[in-house]
Amino acid sequence: MIKKLNRKNIPAPTHFGKNLKFLRLLNGKNQTQLAEELGLNRNNIASYEAGVVEPNIEKFLSTCTYFDVEPKSMLEHDLSLNQEVVIKDADEIILSTKLMDHLEAFIKLTNEMTTVYEGYRTLHELRKESLIDAKDRPLYALYEDFLGLLDLLITTNWEMIKHMSPGRSQEKNSNNNYASFSLD
Repeated sequence: MIKKLNRKNIPAPTHFGKNLKFLRLLNGKNQTQLAEELGLNRNNIASYEAGVVEPNIEKFLSTCTYFDVEPKSMLEHDLSLNQEVVIKDADEIILSTKLMDHLEAFIKLTNEMTTVYEGYRTLHELRKESLIDAKDRPLYALYEDFLGLLDLLITTNWEMIKHMSPGRSQEKNSNNNYASFSLD
């Protein structure tokens, strides 16, 4: 006689977590902001997005209503694969998924560039103070010009990101250096 294994029915995974993160980013919200607007805490949003847990029916339906998405679509379809997604904001901006992917990559690279710039700027300031040899001063002046151009490029990048990502901002910190920017 063959024994049957007692297996529980495990539900199929849904797209809820991935869709929640996608829609949150499209709306320019971090996890804390979205949690406050939905009456949840940030840990709930993080757990949902990670796929660790799914919300109860009340929270699920209020999330669907907030993003104006059909509940069935929120569970069964990967919304990031759509050609175009409407962002709920005053301007009703339409962005393609591909553009969002490029924007995410651009933000990541700009964060990295900002970190490198800050390191070189600090190194330059340290070396500049210890300069004794006058023959090196023209080289350091060129280096300073280069850092100025890099600063201008980074500032321009952050301005573009700010305009393309409503509701987000990026500012210089107290040392006049750039703060990192995150999509969460």
